[in-house]
Amino acid sequence: MKEKTFGKAALQVAVAGLAATPVLVGLEGMVSGPQFLHVTAPWPVDLDSHFRFLSGFFLAVGIAWYSCIPGIETKTERFRLLAACTFSGGLARLFSLLVAGAPSAGHIAGLCVELLAMPALVYVTSVVPLPGWLTRMIPSSATTDNSIAEQTDTPHAVPIEKNLPGPADEMWRSHLELAEQHRQRKDRPAEQREYRAAVRAWRAARSA
Repeated sequence: MKEKTFGKAALQVAVAGLAATPVLVGLEGMVSGPQFLHVTAPWPVDLDSHFRFLSGFFLAVGIAWYSCIPGIETKTERFRLLAACTFSGGLARLFSLLVAGAPSAGHIAGLCVELLAMPALVYVTSVVPLPGWLTRMIPSSATTDNSIAEQTDTPHAVPIEKNLPGPADEMWRSHLELAEQHRQRKDRPAEQREYRAAVRAWRAARSA
């Protein structure tokens, strides 16, 4: 458990550090315009408009990265979407390098983050596990108690009653069984999707 917690914390720290760049650079670009890149005025108005727009988008992406940090193990879809957006920007930057020449050291560093660090972080998210309480929701055939109520590491953890009657019981159990199958196939997005569906079905059964 300590290793899992450390892995999650390390990923959160990495995201926090990397996200600072688009936030700070995007904010400065919005305020200063092309002058931020030491361009001599005057410059075309369209260039100013486009540069500030892209700076605003850069800022928004950085803020969105920060939104992934709380409960990062449950934000896989958002994390990968943002990584894909960042990677796409890196490809555009690489094209510029090929057709226009090498930029300054800061932009080279950004290129490395976009094309190397992003795929690495996406890989890391595939091995950071879901909260342990979710994986303990599947009742074992050896369980003889009427409920599964364990001390867990998640404030939202709730005991799952073993003998819930009716279709609602079958629904959340079926989602958990599918999640386990996806886990064995190492299909993490599908595994998380089924776990969340199981939690929703269980809550619906409890509120019915």
